[in-house]
Parts: sequence; C-alpha cells; structure tokens
Amino acid sequence: MQKNDNTPRPDLFIDFPKHGYRGDLFPDSFPSSFTGHCLCISRQFGARGGSIAAKVAKKLGWQIYSHEILQYMASNPAAKQELFDFAGPKIVDWVQGQWSQLVDEKRITRTEEVEDLARVILLLGCIGNTVFVGSGAGFLVPDVNRLHARIIAPFEDRASYISQYDRLTLDDSKDKVRNSDERRVEFLHGHFKAVMNEPYCYDLILNSSRLGEDCTIQTIIQATRIKYGF
Repeated sequence: MQKNDNTPRPDLFIDFPKHGYRGDLFPDSFPSSFTGHCLCISRQFGARGGSIAAKVAKKLGWQIYSHEILQYMASNPAAKQELFDFAGPKIVDWVQGQWSQLVDEKRITRTEEVEDLARVILLLGCIGNTVFVGSGAGFLVPDVNRLHARIIAPFEDRASYISQYDRLTLDDSKDKVRNSDERRVEFLHGHFKAVMNEPYCYDLILNSSRLGEDCTIQTIIQATRIKYGF
C-alpha cells in the first residue's frame, strides 16, 4: 500500500511552524554586524540532504531552516512582517542593499516570489550560526559568510530510498525522483545565474551514497569549523 504523501519524509522536511507558535525562528537579538556564519545545503531529492543537514545543525548547535519553513515565511504576510519588524531598520536596509546588488549584477531573476524568499533568507543570514536547506540560499547569502555544500547520490540509490520510505514501486519512485529533479533544475536555472557554472558554484560536493551519512555529516562539520575558525 502506498504511503500517504502528506507524511513528512526526514530528508525533505525538518520542522514547520505551528499556527500561532514562533518556536525558535526569532532569536532574542540580532548581531551588530552583518557577517553571520551560514551553512547552505543544496541536495538532490532522495540523497538524504535534509536529514544530514538537521544532524549537522544539531551537532553545531545552529538554527536550521528547511525549504518548507522558508517558503512559509516568505509566502505568509504576517510571519514575514513580524520577522522584518523584529529585525529593525538597520538590518532591513542591509537586506535591501544586498537584494539590489543581486539584481544589479544580474545574479538573480527578479520575480515577486523569489524576491520575498531572498529577503527572508538574507535577513535570517544576518543572525548567523544558521543552516539553510535548499531554496537557493547558497546563491543569495554573501560568499564571505557562507559555506555552500551540495549533497548528491546516484539516481538508482535515491529511487531505492524513496521506494522504501514512501512504499512505492521502484518504477513509481523513479518517476517521483525524476520529476523532483526536473522541478529543482527548473527553479535553480530559472532564477540563479551562478548555477550555470556548476560544479564550481559549490564549496563542497558530497556523494552521500559513497561516503555514508556519518562521514558526510562529519565532513561538512569539519569544513565549517575550519572555514570559520572554531
């Protein structure tokens, strides 16, 4: 029997804000400078990037924002306004400056959807000690304060994992992985110029099937600590 698609899968979904509950999305204070350390995780569907990112964030003690949370915050006017009100005018001005620079340098395709998402990511990036999963965050956060890692795995391995978790036939899981890959390519290539320069737009590219989950996690943590000197 096929598993209900509404059931969250650990590599895709990390957390989601409950109605009326902010959780840890809003820190007590923002830094005085805008050079927070960020880790941006890009991943192929079924490569377990979400679960790896969650474990990395836990070990580092950093806040994590999944693709779903970022999309929620960008598309929900009340949540977005609350975040920007809380940030204050200095950080909002910095976010506006970064967004304008991205547009002026033609590094991003300007649409309302992407602009809202980019502003949320840039603002959260100011906080520092932040892990972003997907949403093109690695192409938005300034290079100086982000490590951009991509997690990949062979197509057959990803399809097998999705088949087991979602209780799909192998053929159905292959279609699901293939369709997801196509959507992600369309999103990234449609909005971010830097992705055209693959693989050089990433700092790390890790094959989670070859390395295994634990080795992938430790490699990302070690690279993060060396880059930021802690």
